[in-house]
Order: sequence, then structure tokens, then C-alpha cells
Amino acid sequence: MAGDQPSQPRIYHPRTVEETLRLLQAFGDRATLVAGPEIPAGLPEPPEALVDVGRLAEMAGVHQFAGSVTIGLNATLNDIAHTSLVRMGATCLAEACERDPNPNATLLNHLLRPPNPRPFTLLALLTLAAEVDVAFLDPAMGVRRTWRILENVWEGRIAAAELPLAVRFAATKKYEGSALADARPMSTLRALSVAACARVGLAGETEKVETARVALLLAQGPPKRMPETERMVLGRPIGVESIEAAAHAAQSEAETAFRAMSVGSYDINPTAHLVRLALDHAAARGRYFSSTRVLS
Repeated sequence: MAGDQPSQPRIYHPRTVEETLRLLQAFGDRATLVAGPEIPAGLPEPPEALVDVGRLAEMAGVHQFAGSVTIGLNATLNDIAHTSLVRMGATCLAEACERDPNPNATLLNHLLRPPNPRPFTLLALLTLAAEVDVAFLDPAMGVRRTWRILENVWEGRIAAAELPLAVRFAATKKYEGSALADARPMSTLRALSVAACARVGLAGETEKVETARVALLLAQGPPKRMPETERMVLGRPIGVESIEAAAHAAQSEAETAFRAMSVGSYDINPTAHLVRLALDHAAARGRYFSSTRVLS
């Protein structure tokens, strides 16, 4: 009848990964994962079932093992931002979580339903080369788990009957630094990009860049890695010249990516400025950790 309200979804509270997977298998695309009883905003239509995974131990906490940091997807952005392990081992991620307007959102919400217009946490995790721990039911072997690269999540390669549990990435070494730069306060002009993130590893006193990873968040779409920008600093001493070359490369890469999306036009392109800031701050942290290693 006209004016009828849509029925409210039924909420399930599984206590094990296997129970959760059976629910996801039963409902398929008609179920939505949540870490709490609230229906997430922005869904195209109300789900038939809410599967509340807030009680699963496998999705809780921040841990370090064998050089990797693992964060359960039920961790809130506020908890992540204020965990010393993240602040020291993944500074850019702590900065990304601090900038989010909803500090009580979980990492699960960001991975499966990236918020607009600033999924800074995804940008930082891409820069950290994060992987996602995914569980699924095997008819012969029961619950199985596998690590998949982060990009596969937002490209829709997590099936409805699979459960992402955690993310992991290599902890920052003493000679590495990472940083995030965003275009705050946002201008009323339409900008091509809104944030950049960089991670660099330096070779001691020579300050040559041994490792580099740069990612950009455009005004539309998920974060993108910038390989040509990374090549501008790899193998070179980090400084004004190499950072400037990287900034110009990033601006060109961003414009190419934006044209490929065919999403309209923009008024300003702050990409070069954002990449300069991110690389400069990451390098400063890399120098600090490098000097700490030399002195020790």
C-alpha cells in the first residue's frame, strides 16, 4: 500500500566466525555487516538482515607480531589514532584517523562503505601497503582465511559470503617515515585532489630514498597509488629537487586519472602542493628515525 514503511531488518549477533559466515552465506547480498545495531547511512535500500560482528574477538584490538601491525576491523578510528603502536609504526594512519569527522566509526565501515568525500583511512592504508584478512567457508575444510591486498576490497572482490576480519601492514622501521597532507580548510572551489599520503625509507646519513610509496585521494573515487611520483624520489637523496620532481609528476598523474574517470571538471589542482607536504613531512620523520638509529 502507498505510504507503507519498509520493514525493519532483523539483527543477528553471531559469536563466532563460522556462525557469521553461515549467516552471510544464507542471506547473501540481502545482509549487511555492522559493528553495532545501527543501520549504516547511504545504503541503496534497507537490508533484510543486519549481521552485527561487534562481538567477534578476531576483529578486535591492535597487535604487533613479526614486524607487522594488525588492526581488527571493529577498532574505532579514535582508538586507532591514540594507540602508541600506530602512532609510532604508522604515523600517517594515526593522522588519517584524527582527521575523520566520525571518530566512533569502525575500520569495517570505511573498508566496505568508504565515506564521502574523505576516506583518509583508506588513503593511509594504501600507502602502508595493507592487506585484508578474509574468512570464508570451504565445504571440505570449514572456515579458511586468506590475506588479500587492500585494493581488492574496494574493487568489489570480497564476496557477500566472505568476512573481512583485520588489516595488516609492515611496521615503520627506524629509518622510515610517513605522513598525510590534506586540503583543509576545504575551499568552495572544486579541487581535483583532497589529500596525499607518503611513506619513505632513507639509507642512513646519505638520505637516499630506499623505499617510497605515494598515494593520492582525488575528489572522486577511491585512493590511487602514484608509481611515477614514487620513481621521482627512489634512489635519490631526498630534498627540494627530488620532492619538486615528484610533485610535478603527481600533478600530471592526477590529471590523467581524473580525465579517465570522466566525472566533469575541477577549478583548482592542489596535487603538487599536497605531495610536497606529504613527502617533506615523511622525510623529516625518516631523518629523525635514521639519526636515532645512527646514534644508537
